[in-house]
Amino acid sequence: MLSEQSRLGREQLETGYLLKQIRDAGVKVFYYLTGDEAKLDSALDKMMASLTSFAAEMEREKARQRARDAAVRFNRAVQVQGIMAGGAV
Repeated sequence: MLSEQSRLGREQLETGYLLKQIRDAGVKVFYYLTGDEAKLDSALDKMMASLTSFAAEMEREKARQRARDAAVRFNRAVQVQGIMAGGAV
């Protein structure tokens, strides 16, 4: 039981393959936030799982960019404060 599919993985292709392996082993996967079962029985089930993985991977990329941008802003702010205080940076 998982909260959502992104807890299984956030790399689209690997997550889909991992979910397929789990399902092929006879294990059912449920998402407790929605109460849904992760199914791969039809083309539509597979497409929805793929789209969900795609969205999780996009969010991971955006989070990485936000963290990088925040670090750059922080470093610039520290440098400006050092210059304004007359210290060497």
